[in-house]
Amino acid sequence: MTRPDRIEALERLTRALYERELATLAPISAEEARLKAALARLAGQTDGLQARMGTDLALGTVGADVAWLRWSGQARQRINGELSRLRVLRAHRIGTVRRAFGKHQVALALLDGSRIDAARRQDKARAERLLGLSSGSGVLAGDIEDEDFADR
Repeated sequence: MTRPDRIEALERLTRALYERELATLAPISAEEARLKAALARLAGQTDGLQARMGTDLALGTVGADVAWLRWSGQARQRINGELSRLRVLRAHRIGTVRRAFGKHQVALALLDGSRIDAARRQDKARAERLLGLSSGSGVLAGDIEDEDFADR
């Protein structure tokens, strides 16, 4: 395997690793969105209950309002705890994704450098061939004698 082939293989490998790490963020983000929606629903229900408490004396009489508010507070704490855990996990994953991205960028830079080097080598070989073709005629500027031009 030549050096450019190895560098291309390295680029493909680092791209695959970066994409794999990036894909690990999707389920975390989806779960985070689900928990945020659950918090919003719970807040809406709590606001609705508190608005009804002033008008519905039956809720206050049996203590349902206090029990529900206690349950909603506990549910909010549980959801916020899970949301915090997910945010820590996402922050850790983002660090891993950044490292994978950096490695991929280095591999891309190596690949670009390798391609530039290959193009330079091709240009140099082409120039040498062109110079070689003009000198391949057997006649160089220094080989021409004055007598060749004397009769002209």
